Amino acid sequence: MTGGDDDGQLAGARAWIAARRDFFDPRRPVLFTRAPGRLDVMGGIADYSGSLVLELPLAVATFVAVQAHDAPELVIESGDAGNERISIPLADVVPDEPLAYPEARARLTGDPTRAWAAYVAGALVVLHRDYARPLRHGARILVRSDVPVGKGVSSSAALDVAAFEALAALAAGDLSFSDRELALAAQKVENLVVGAPSGVMDQMTAACGRRDHLLELLCQPAEVIGHVALPSGLELFGVDSGIRHAVSGADYGTVRAAAFMGYSLSLAVVGGAWAE
Repeated sequence: MTGGDDDGQLAGARAWIAARRDFFDPRRPVLFTRAPGRLDVMGGIADYSGSLVLELPLAVATFVAVQAHDAPELVIESGDAGNERISIPLADVVPDEPLAYPEARARLTGDPTRAWAAYVAGALVVLHRDYARPLRHGARILVRSDVPVGKGVSSSAALDVAAFEALAALAAGDLSFSDRELALAAQKVENLVVGAPSGVMDQMTAACGRRDHLLELLCQPAEVIGHVALPSGLELFGVDSGIRHAVSGADYGTVRAAAFMGYSLSLAVVGGAWAE
């Protein structure tokens, strides 16, 4: 996938899939996708306000492997969740009529211990509701990620971008997505199904980033300005602050709401001054 594929990393992912003969049917093809984490160089949390940002895709990435399955269920397993395996009836995610997003969120995140699966299964909700491409057979989905969780390097976006691309290939094989369209669709999963009020910076970096380049991005309306090559000899480091980060957390939502309230108040003040 995008973000700078590494031959060794891809070889490792293939070996990981080959080793899981207990999970996949050896008679059927397996599709896998890759989406990287990212290092924020400039712009950071202001992405939801439409800011200009510079983002570096990282070598660490999330892989999602999928295979069509005859049984009408989704079987999702993640080594990052302690090799937890979750089975979800397909009809709970892709009923005859598309789910409304609040209903999908309630179904997939009601149990906090299983809510991580919403980042994966949520792709099928968006594909059904927004693209009229319902998955009509089951799927086996295996997740592996090297992106540190809770460290502010976009582990959630790496997961929903990789999952959306993989599941779109099963449910909407005749429908192609540009990198930008992939990012925006994955953001819908995170915003509307998972319920995390993230901006689009993380998904755009996972889908549109290039190895050893900074992604220059105007976050509203999610337009790539360009890719800035890192000068030879320059290295960038991210230092772990030890403070856990989650876009689904209350603090993130509070800051985002406060930013928009401040913006609205400033417009009211300026508008009042103009009226006088």
